[in-house]
Amino acid sequence: MIYSNGIRNYHSEFKCHAPGVLTGRSGTIGKVFFVNEDYWAHNTTLWVTDFFNNSPKFIFYMYQSINIEQFSSGSGVPTLNRNDVHEYKTGVPSAQEQNKIATFLSFLDERISKQRELIEKLKTYKRGLIRDFLSNNCSYELRTLESLFEIKAGGDISKENCQTNQSPHFPYPVYANSLTNKGLYGYANYYKICGDTITVTGRGEIGHATARHENYVPIVRLLSLIPKTELDVDFFAEIINETNIFVESTGVPQLTSPQLGKVQVPWIEPSVQKNCAQIIKTIDNLVTKQQQIYNILFLYKNGLLQQMFI
Repeated sequence: MIYSNGIRNYHSEFKCHAPGVLTGRSGTIGKVFFVNEDYWAHNTTLWVTDFFNNSPKFIFYMYQSINIEQFSSGSGVPTLNRNDVHEYKTGVPSAQEQNKIATFLSFLDERISKQRELIEKLKTYKRGLIRDFLSNNCSYELRTLESLFEIKAGGDISKENCQTNQSPHFPYPVYANSLTNKGLYGYANYYKICGDTITVTGRGEIGHATARHENYVPIVRLLSLIPKTELDVDFFAEIINETNIFVESTGVPQLTSPQLGKVQVPWIEPSVQKNCAQIIKTIDNLVTKQQQIYNILFLYKNGLLQQMFI
C-alpha cells in the first residue's frame, strides 16, 4: 500500500498494475515514488493511470524535476489537485531517448543508494567498535557527567556582538541547538567557553554531543561540558552520542544541565580514552569523505534533472 509518504502497509489484494508512478495528494506533497509490482494506492496519493506509450521510469524522473509542491494548496493540510497538475506543459523526447535517459538515471540512483548504504555501514561499524572497546575493558566504572564536567547552558547574544561571517574583529564561532553545520550560528567578538570541551544540544533533537577544540560562544540553552579533570573530550562526545538520553516532555523537548549531569558514562584511563578516540576519528574521517562523494552524486543527478526537463 502506497501512502503519500511511501510504502507503509501491505494488502492481500491490489488495485493497480505495475509499473506505477505515484505522488502524495494530501499530507506529504512533493515526493514521487516508482513501484515495480502491483500495488494498492491509498486515497492520500495520485498515480499515473495511463503513460500514453511513454517510458514509466522516464515519467518518474520527469515528475521529480517539475517541483510538484508548486501545485499544492490549503493553509492547513497541504493538498494537491490533479487538475492543476494536468495543466502543466513540458516537452518530451522520443521513446528511444526516454529509455536511454531513464536507464542512465536509474544507474545513477543505484550508485547513490549504494553510497548511502556504505555510509550507514560505516556508522554501524563505529557504534559496534565503541561497544566492543568497552566490553574488552572490563575495568571501567560508571560516573556521572556532573562529576567529570562543569555544565553550563548558553544564553542570548546581542546583534552588535555577532555577525554571519568570520572576520578579524569577529573571530569566535557562535553555536546553537542545531545539527546543521555542527550548530554554527555566526561569529562573535568575544568568547565564553575556551579549550577542549563538549557541547550537547538541549532543545529540539536533544542529546547530540560535539567535541569542540576552540574558543566559542554557546547560545539558546546549548549545553557546554567543561572538563574538571584530565580526559579526552572526543571519546566522551562519542559515548554521550551512544547514550539514550530520554527526557519526558509534553511540549518542545528540553534537556537541562541538572538532567544531563545525572547521566552516567563509563570511565576508563585517559590514555585508553585517547586510543579509542583516535580509532573513532579515523572512521569519522572516512564517513566524511564518503558523505562528500554522496553529496557530489546527489547534486550531479539533480543538475541533470534540471537540464533535461527545462
